[in-house]
Amino acid sequence: MFAAISRFGPLLAGAAAALAVLAGCGVTNDVFPETDRSSRPQGLDPASTQIELRFTDSPVPPEVNRSYVILMEDATARVVVRSYDEVLHDERIDLGSDRWARFVARVSADVDGLPDSGADSEGCGGGEGTELTVSAEGAVWFHIDIDDCGRGRAAVAAEAVTELMAPVYVAVDLETLIRTT
Repeated sequence: MFAAISRFGPLLAGAAAALAVLAGCGVTNDVFPETDRSSRPQGLDPASTQIELRFTDSPVPPEVNRSYVILMEDATARVVVRSYDEVLHDERIDLGSDRWARFVARVSADVDGLPDSGADSEGCGGGEGTELTVSAEGAVWFHIDIDDCGRGRAAVAAEAVTELMAPVYVAVDLETLIRTT
């Protein structure tokens, strides 16, 4: 993680702060729930891959709340940032076909290395949540759901998702989109 922070500097620091480095309560990690990993197709085709990241800020009503969805497909990212029920940003960002292909290859190679905390998926009151879903040809290829209560082994999984997504956070300028001032 420290290498990623030094490489992406302040941009990643803002995204990491927004994610609060997610020290979590629970994680569920499903890869083709009906099958095992060995039967899953190897590699992802950028033309038929969809990646969705959902970050839900704590439901405890602070003055500032930022939740967002980043939906990526066809070399385009759609970023929707909310503060409670108010949409603050709804942006479409062209990732470029080369950047998209590199990111899909990264996800394809690294997603199986995302840790599963083994914790229950019951969640917690007042915590944050991160959910990453990768679909290939219309079917779920990988899914991880992290409930963050500020404790537990889910922090390792959340940090790994943050590091995996770092190039996208930079490409969509997430730090600016979630800025509170």
